[in-house]
Amino acid sequence: MDISLDTLAREADWQDESDVNIRQLFNTIFKRKWMILGIVFLGLAIGYINTLRTQPLYRANATIEIAKEAARILDQGMAEPQVIADAEFMATQSTLLRSRELAARTAESLSLTDRPEYADASLPDAHRLEAATNRILSRLRIVPEGRSRILRIEYISTDPLDAARVANALVENFIESSLERRYNTTAYARHFVEDRLIAARKALEEAESSLTEYAAREGFIELGNDTSIYALDGSTVISLNQQLADAQGQRIAAYEKFAQASANPSSIEIESSQELRRLRENRFNLQTEYENKLLIYRPEYPDVVKLRQQIELVDAEILAERDRIISGLESNYLAAREKEASLSQRIDELKAQLIDLRGRNVQYDILQRQVDTNRSQYEALLTRLKELTAAEGIGASQISIVDRATPPGNPYEPRLYRSLLLAGTIALLLGSGLAFLLNYLDDTIRVPEELADKLGLSILGIVPSAKGKADMITELLRDARNPLAEGFFSIRANLLFSTSAGVPRSIALTSNSPGEGKSTCCVGIALAFARSDYRVLIIDADMRRPSFATDNGTSVGLSGLLASNATLSSQIVSGEEENLFLLPAGRVPPNPAELLSSQKLFDILNESRQSFDLVIVDCPPVLGFADSPILANACDATVFVVQASRARRTAILRSLDRLKSTSARITGAILTKFDARKVGYDYDYYYTTYGPGAFDYAPSARGSRRRVREIGWFKTRGGDTRDPPADAG
Repeated sequence: MDISLDTLAREADWQDESDVNIRQLFNTIFKRKWMILGIVFLGLAIGYINTLRTQPLYRANATIEIAKEAARILDQGMAEPQVIADAEFMATQSTLLRSRELAARTAESLSLTDRPEYADASLPDAHRLEAATNRILSRLRIVPEGRSRILRIEYISTDPLDAARVANALVENFIESSLERRYNTTAYARHFVEDRLIAARKALEEAESSLTEYAAREGFIELGNDTSIYALDGSTVISLNQQLADAQGQRIAAYEKFAQASANPSSIEIESSQELRRLRENRFNLQTEYENKLLIYRPEYPDVVKLRQQIELVDAEILAERDRIISGLESNYLAAREKEASLSQRIDELKAQLIDLRGRNVQYDILQRQVDTNRSQYEALLTRLKELTAAEGIGASQISIVDRATPPGNPYEPRLYRSLLLAGTIALLLGSGLAFLLNYLDDTIRVPEELADKLGLSILGIVPSAKGKADMITELLRDARNPLAEGFFSIRANLLFSTSAGVPRSIALTSNSPGEGKSTCCVGIALAFARSDYRVLIIDADMRRPSFATDNGTSVGLSGLLASNATLSSQIVSGEEENLFLLPAGRVPPNPAELLSSQKLFDILNESRQSFDLVIVDCPPVLGFADSPILANACDATVFVVQASRARRTAILRSLDRLKSTSARITGAILTKFDARKVGYDYDYYYTTYGPGAFDYAPSARGSRRRVREIGWFKTRGGDTRDPPADAG
């Protein structure tokens, strides 16, 4: 399956965003862990105290089995599905157990209205009963045992004996009320069936009377099975139809014989006549003899004349016989036609009688069905009345006690472990919510990613926080292999690629407020470039609170250069590291911003760029002074130093706006005094990459008598031997 690079990239971005969101959640919880733990411990303490102060409650349990109710007022032969019927039946029984009538009955049977925990003695009797009823219902719980026919009655009270007593009384009263309802239902059913039975008997009598009157009026005879009449009439019609068909065939055959004999006297039927055959044989013999005589005698011969006369007489007899046969065939035809007409008339009459019989029998059948229906209802009601009469005296209950309630030995509430778990969970959620709220309200820059997310600045590097003696900064910066120096080497690498032309020739380092570590960053960055064969000049431009101390008392510093005609080369101080040089701040002038606003500042920077590969300007803080915007405008690039978990976003944005108003070219930001252990586990790599251990600045001089924080890196002739402060920012 082909997957495009865009799809893979989108999936990777989505995965990264999900990972970042999860990490942010864990970081927030990790940062506020002590607050969350404190809230959890406080919640556990409150839960523990509240548990000890809560009055214990005891729960007694009684179980009953309920057999399915089988009695019905009218059994109509239809039943609901078993599962649905059972569920509805058990739900009905549970509702009956929670009824106010049963609770009031229990309160009266145990005289709970006289007990102060159930009802106020000052109330009227009716109100006390209502109060006791409400009290019982508020402590009662009915629990079905799975899909069985067993219900568990749970009752809660401050007294274990009272809990068991009320639970058992509820069960007993429920059984009694069930028997009463069953008896009342049976009695009502019996009266109901009796009324229906009287009405059914009256309807049956009326139906039978109507049937008898109709049968007598229409002349019906009870044969037991009416279908035999219809079957007899039907078979008669069928038989007559068959006879009619035969008669029609006979009539057609007779007509054909008659017509054939009339049209052709020499037909087969005539030739087959015995008399006619005799006459024809006689004529044949006479004709033969006559012809023989003519051969001998003349026609006038008496014997010949006699033979001719005999032949004529036989011919007359033949004609007479033919007429007689044709007349017989005509008679047969007429008889067959008459028979056919008679059968057809009989069939029509029988059909009319059958239709009339069936029409009258329909009404008879209707009346008969009414009689049968009324008789069935009457017999069913009579049978039901006998059953109800027999069952009315039976007092067996469908409810049986499985387990009676016993006084519980241990309280049901409060339970210490559950209370502590609930209190701890609520406190944990509350603490986590408060942590997220504080994290949302906290606008300080805590992690490197927020430099880009909240400020829109590129991340040039991170300076980790460390703990140690005051001279540790100097020792760490001297050792190029320690983690702090490695961090500045990383910043140097980022500065090399910060612009298309490489590292800017002059860089201004400033911050939002004092003490954020910009002076230390100046030294660290300068050392990183100096060890890479860059000639680096540090200009201490913070003439209000200089950060760098030297033992060269003859140098007038930056303030002297701006206020006099001294040369730059005469004021530069060499450091302990090769290729590293310093232009001190000089004496504190009364108007530093006015000095920096002169053209001479640009001349000094131009001369410095020509003499050195890199010029790093240590500027004062932005807020409250005009010095830094002026210096940032004069330099090729500006690096903003931000102290982790101290500098606020709004203040930094105001400082950046001031710098941008002077057309300062802000290259990026450095996050200082960053402690990964305070913000979350996923920033541990900032330490483990460089090696074990934690390094921090020593405490600042805020509580010291010295008002000027000095870095003693450039004391080349053993002048000032004071230890350098840990926070040189």
